[in-house]
Amino acid sequence: MKFAKQKRWIDMTEALGGSYCRVLSGQRRPSLSIEAGVDFAAQCIEECLPHAAEKNITLILENHYKDDFWEYPEFATKSRCVLQTC
Repeated sequence: MKFAKQKRWIDMTEALGGSYCRVLSGQRRPSLSIEAGVDFAAQCIEECLPHAAEKNITLILENHYKDDFWEYPEFATKSRCVLQTC
């Protein structure tokens, strides 16, 4: 199942009585252009929106330096990445 890990976090948020669940924009890989990264992050988040809505959970984009398991820092640590779609 696509995005299973994020959907499990959404399920856990619901089970614990929460209303908000963080999402990350992914790793800022050197080979990924800003445009491609913004598109990819948006597509991934949009994929999880119906599941979150079904559980009445709001997804929150967290600007997070680096997940412990990642090789590269968070894609959206630079404001120009986040503001790309404004």
